[in-house]
Amino acid sequence: GIGAALAAPILFILTPNPSITLLIAWLHIIALALSMRLPHFNQIIQKTSECFDLSWRSIGATSAGAAAWLIMSAGMLHGPLTLANCSAANATIGGVMGGHLIAMYAPSVIAARWPKLFPPLPSLGLGLCLMIFGVAEIFSNSTILPISLSLIGIGIGWSITNIGCFQLLYQEQRPSRAMLALHDLSLLSAAALGALAFPA
Repeated sequence: GIGAALAAPILFILTPNPSITLLIAWLHIIALALSMRLPHFNQIIQKTSECFDLSWRSIGATSAGAAAWLIMSAGMLHGPLTLANCSAANATIGGVMGGHLIAMYAPSVIAARWPKLFPPLPSLGLGLCLMIFGVAEIFSNSTILPISLSLIGIGIGWSITNIGCFQLLYQEQRPSRAMLALHDLSLLSAAALGALAFPA
């Protein structure tokens, strides 16, 4: 994940053509797939729910995850554009986005060694607070450094929120397939809404 995060912006800066852009998109997909191998999946209780259980855990995890993906989508859309409007160089924008992508996966590396540092509810609260503060800075600021730090903060917040989200969702038992389908649909819909509701 970290390798893909570093390679994608570098390739975009050095050779901005359609073929390389497609390669960059695949690098991002690979990085996201690797990030899904979060450490708490090794500790999931094997019992699977047989029914569509809308418990407070599933509702809370899905709602928090959807909020995180909405904010991430809005931040990733506006962040680079705002940096460009601040006359940031292409290399600067690429470096900031590389740092942002690394921040999206770094907390899961820490969680792999010390999973107890990421209890579900505090992780959700901290992660969402970081993201809300970061996206507010992006929309209200017009200088390079605060926007750059905000993008990194959004990446860290997204990762922490997702760790807490999955831990809460799987805390008692493995959710049913229907519940996981609703969870995934909610997150992807929120990501699309984040891009559409806050157009560039």
